[in-house]
Amino acid sequence: MKKVLLFVLVLIIAVALVGPKIVGSQLEDGIVDTVAAINKNPNYTASVTSLESSWFTTNAEVKLGLKIPDMSELSGRPPADFSVDVILTGYHGPILTSDGFAIGWLHTVAVTKEAAILEGLVLPNNKPFYEFNGVTGLLGTTTYQDEISSISYTSPASGAVVMFSGLLGTGEISSSSLAYSGSAESLSLSEEGVANIDIQGFTMDIESSDSIAEILSQGLYDSNSSISINLMKINDLAQGTEIRVVDSELLVTSSYDDETDIGNLTVSTKLASIDTPSLNLTDINTVIELNNLQGKFMLAYQDFSSNMMENMSDPSAAKSNLDTFMQDHLLAQLQLNPEYNISKLSGKINGSEFDGKILTKLKGVTELPASLEDPAFWIKHASIDSKMLMQKVAAEFVAKQVMSSQLSANPQFMALDEAERTQIINQQVAGMLGGLVQQGMITLENEGYIATFTLEDGAASLNGNPIPL
Repeated sequence: MKKVLLFVLVLIIAVALVGPKIVGSQLEDGIVDTVAAINKNPNYTASVTSLESSWFTTNAEVKLGLKIPDMSELSGRPPADFSVDVILTGYHGPILTSDGFAIGWLHTVAVTKEAAILEGLVLPNNKPFYEFNGVTGLLGTTTYQDEISSISYTSPASGAVVMFSGLLGTGEISSSSLAYSGSAESLSLSEEGVANIDIQGFTMDIESSDSIAEILSQGLYDSNSSISINLMKINDLAQGTEIRVVDSELLVTSSYDDETDIGNLTVSTKLASIDTPSLNLTDINTVIELNNLQGKFMLAYQDFSSNMMENMSDPSAAKSNLDTFMQDHLLAQLQLNPEYNISKLSGKINGSEFDGKILTKLKGVTELPASLEDPAFWIKHASIDSKMLMQKVAAEFVAKQVMSSQLSANPQFMALDEAERTQIINQQVAGMLGGLVQQGMITLENEGYIATFTLEDGAASLNGNPIPL
């Protein structure tokens, strides 16, 4: 028994002494590998400025940036620098004493490096703009807290003022998943005599069953993300009007099968209400689905978009980039029968309901057309099923907006006062909707207007009636 205890004691001591060196070596490799993975994404850049590791600590400085196309020839100004230097310090375990006492493989602290402060920008108490503090446990999972500092900025040119309360977040990263939750109290932008924008109660949540490395290297991945805002107010000081957006939420869900290299993306929005001087929208729900997406295509599209931005000043290079992208990647994506569906579009306009859908799919594509602008090709391979229902008040409101837009080009109409213009529009709306019913463009059912459109195998129908294409 004593021999067993002695062996365990020796093992513990060995781990405590040798472990920090192993952790340091792995951290060095991890920093280099992560920088390489970031550079594979065409939208970001990363480089290691310095990297030193001793027995118990690792110190590194990494430059991170966004790839912004050089528009200096067009704008006459030097390209903006969207990069930041991050100072990273790793304290090696398994015994961590850098922030109290803890058992774990690594304590990581990262902060943005102090740089020349933009004129008008104030960071409270000279805090770093961003701070990260995480501990990697013995099972390899990292739990962390991070913070974006509160800031205030006053534009020297316009006097516009930006105020941000800062963001606090917590997260967890493992070799097979990640999760993050963050919140900010407020963000405001104001310019005297022009406008005020006030955002209150911002929260975000992200979950993924894929690792960071997989997310950076794959075109698609499994994830659930949400962003919500309790209240947004937009005041037009010149007009004396206000827009209020209450309880808005954006939900993004993605899925990916690495065996088939096919994934789906769903974007949903919810709004409790939007109030303007002339409009009240409530219970707004939208669901947009992109199905049968190819991961390889999404990666290639990222490269294609980046190259197109870089070649904006060189039309021949841009055309060559487009031709290469289409020939090498577009056909394979189209052969998967991709779908773009607005599967839900509903809400109330001034208390009057509307509800609709637009389901679109491409199928049977075996080769690319000679020209992507060939309408006959897309009609042949497209499948569309759409329907929109609007109660009377909602339909009349939309018709008024259309009528107002059309008449605004008439100088005689615009010369009238607002009351006269409103009277003319109201008189025209009933005739406009009645004419659309007579033409078969919409149908009237139970004090509501319905429009349906389908396209299948090159044949289209509107409200059940065949129409020529």
